[in-house]
Amino acid sequence: MKYVVLIVCAAGVAFGFQAGSGTLEDPYIISNEQELSDVNADLSACYVLGTDLYLSESEPAIIAPDSTPEDPSFTGEAFTGRFFGKGRSIRGVNISAENQYYCGLFGFIEDGGEVHNLKVSGSLNTSGTTGYAGLVAGRNKGMITGCSVNADLSLSSQTIYTGFITGSNEGGILRSSSNGNLTGAKQYIGGLAGYSTSQAYFSDCLSKAVIDLSDNPDYVGGICGYCSSRIENSFFNGSFLSSAHADKFGSITGKAKDASIEGCRWSESAGCQSYTGESQNTIPQNTFMLEESQLASAESYSGWDMLGESENGESEIWRIAQQGAELYHSGIFEDYNKDGIVDAIDFSILAQYFPINQQSQTALPLPCDGNFDGLLSLSDLAFFCESWLQGE
Repeated sequence: MKYVVLIVCAAGVAFGFQAGSGTLEDPYIISNEQELSDVNADLSACYVLGTDLYLSESEPAIIAPDSTPEDPSFTGEAFTGRFFGKGRSIRGVNISAENQYYCGLFGFIEDGGEVHNLKVSGSLNTSGTTGYAGLVAGRNKGMITGCSVNADLSLSSQTIYTGFITGSNEGGILRSSSNGNLTGAKQYIGGLAGYSTSQAYFSDCLSKAVIDLSDNPDYVGGICGYCSSRIENSFFNGSFLSSAHADKFGSITGKAKDASIEGCRWSESAGCQSYTGESQNTIPQNTFMLEESQLASAESYSGWDMLGESENGESEIWRIAQQGAELYHSGIFEDYNKDGIVDAIDFSILAQYFPINQQSQTALPLPCDGNFDGLLSLSDLAFFCESWLQGE
């Protein structure tokens, strides 16, 4: 497989990439900080992160920045390609923004753009009027799947539309998580997203964010700040500090308007008794707080796709831990049996499904569909070969 890549890499070299041609079958391989920046040369292409990266410096938006970042209306070129993190990390995403919008690793992910299986760590510090900010994307209209963020957010009193994953979700966020501390802000702040629209959805997400409410921000949620979207099977296992200073906050969302909230949980340690601070035309289903004694019980997560059971699916998205349910994956998609390494057992699982040349009828990928195109094909086999014997 590596020899094939060498033969067809000429197009990639033109853009500064050492390998790949930017197609779904042969994506550009990002191997250093400069090549990460070079994604801006073709924002509709396909990319694979070939190694962990540590950034020596970070712009307010590294990929797909706005051409007029002081204006809340996006006038740049958004990302419409596919970015496969392969479970690898981009560290040092330390963003400082003053009177700017569209801040994040990606400034704006447009409809059709996708980011999969990526770990991001760093910080976000804002001053002045700042909005549409998150460690993965400032604004998301595409698909973010299997991503995790570990960061501290220090926000000005004029910061709006900000979350650990994205500032505004108008697409999909699946099987993604956040961890870290957040202080400050004005309104629309969330453990995953600050704001979501009716077209958006969250599925199987986890936030362990610690959110300080001392500055009394409006519409703060453990998952999403202001929610008009669907949130299902998601868990806020973080906490709110200084909650006496605020009233428009909730363990799932700060405000739910025409939203669909189903199968969600939050821990008693969150310091909040309600799923939302304000509700309009929203009746949550199977959504409730877990006491400390319930956190490690499988019965507390009815309807969730758990490790070792098949009644609710066989993707084994969650596992039970002493402090509450955790997203269950090794960080590498091709580790199908989740044992921490891509090996012959995973190949036998791939062989059971391969090929399936039909589109998936759900938002979730087909089993072993590594490039998330709804098909099982040679592209997925190529991704599997690249991950062979990798593990954490």
